[in-house]
Amino acid sequence: MNQFTGRETVPQTIRTISMKGIAERGCFYTGGEYVAQGDDFVMAGQMYVEVYIPERLLHPYPLVLIHGNGQTGSCFLQTLEGKPGWVSDFVAHGFVVYVVDQPERGRSVCHSSINGERIAWPARASARQFAGQSAFPGSKRHTQWPAGEAIGDPSYDDFYRTQVDSLNSAATGQRLIQKAGTALLEQIGPAVLLCHSQAGPFAWILANERPELVKAAVSIEPSGPPFADARTGEAVLDESGRPANYGISYVPLEFDPPISSPALLRLERRIADTPDRQSGFLQKEPARKLTRLADIPMLILSGEASYHAPFDYLTAEFLQQAGVDAEYVNLGEVGIYGNGHMMMLEKNSSEIAGWIAGWISEKTLGGMEK
Repeated sequence: MNQFTGRETVPQTIRTISMKGIAERGCFYTGGEYVAQGDDFVMAGQMYVEVYIPERLLHPYPLVLIHGNGQTGSCFLQTLEGKPGWVSDFVAHGFVVYVVDQPERGRSVCHSSINGERIAWPARASARQFAGQSAFPGSKRHTQWPAGEAIGDPSYDDFYRTQVDSLNSAATGQRLIQKAGTALLEQIGPAVLLCHSQAGPFAWILANERPELVKAAVSIEPSGPPFADARTGEAVLDESGRPANYGISYVPLEFDPPISSPALLRLERRIADTPDRQSGFLQKEPARKLTRLADIPMLILSGEASYHAPFDYLTAEFLQQAGVDAEYVNLGEVGIYGNGHMMMLEKNSSEIAGWIAGWISEKTLGGMEK
């Protein structure tokens, strides 16, 4: 009788990874609420979650991975080369790992009639931002992108197939994760957050909701810079010329002294002190404090060759000014070179995961994986 491993029946073009090191895996939904439709109800706002449990647990706090715009949690499962992704990497470092599909994304239910218009990133714009064709001068150093850079290249086409439509409103997305993410933390207990890009602000939004349940947070190239449009660097203001958002969030954060509207925040221009940094805006002193976040270590992380590299430092400075234990790191400064915005999919993604695991270990275990 012939013996088959199963691999023989799968085409070589379909790349698989080993599940070694994973003791158990599960999936579930969290959050959501019933919304009336006619004489019945539908549920909206719920969030799909997968959990991976390591064979060897080294960290007391699980890690929650939250993807960015146009993405789903699949971006953390495998790299563009088909190698193990960050889920496998962090499991290997001894973390229980939760990975989500944001509400209104992927396997989380979508209700446009309830939560609003959706958009999709066009293919050429996506290539410019993520695949190394950005006008940002530092993009010449983008050496870790493993795929093609244009429509029609099979490897780029494989990447673009992963892109999905997203809510058009950043404020709506933040309100939904505020509810579903809080429900997840209340279900799983204290955790470390790792949030990418559009999800970057979720780190402080969720910490503001339940600070006792967020032990540390890594925000990778978060939406920003504070108060400003990343494309122009100019402040985003309301009709009266005052701030239209809370600097690092569209949903209210608990400031001290309290404010009822972002329009009450006062801006001051921050002039960049090096040529490779972009000028921007911070609070005018004396700055209001984010006291609920004060005791939570936060990391703002940028890729050396990303279009985010010139302005992510401003987000860290906003948090520091507000009394938060926030640190800014450009990967090039710690010897990890050539990365763009989608670093979890790039050739050296495991090296980056290892560095992040070390940072989390230092902040939560005193520098030791026990």
